[in-house]
Amino acid sequence: MTTMLVTGRGSPPHDPPPERGRGGSALRLIGGAVMLIAAFALAAFGFTRLVWVLEHGGYGTPDMRHALIILGASGALLAGGIATMIWDVAMRYEVGADGPRG
Repeated sequence: MTTMLVTGRGSPPHDPPPERGRGGSALRLIGGAVMLIAAFALAAFGFTRLVWVLEHGGYGTPDMRHALIILGASGALLAGGIATMIWDVAMRYEVGADGPRG
């Protein structure tokens, strides 16, 4: 910098490059999509199982508990899939709680 000031030659000072986020991940995006698809399939199976158990008078039986466990697992997969997709989109577009960065 002093060379440029004294002689007028040299390169001007450069700003450091802006920091970039880690970006999105294809693995994270695919994982979230797989969890969402599995959640919908498991929910459909759980609801049909629940209807079958209730039609056969199985209220309060172990089969009823199994159907509710399946529905609970589908809800957990749904929540995990949505959270993973939001996480990937936030990393990909660098969006945080305080708004876009940069």
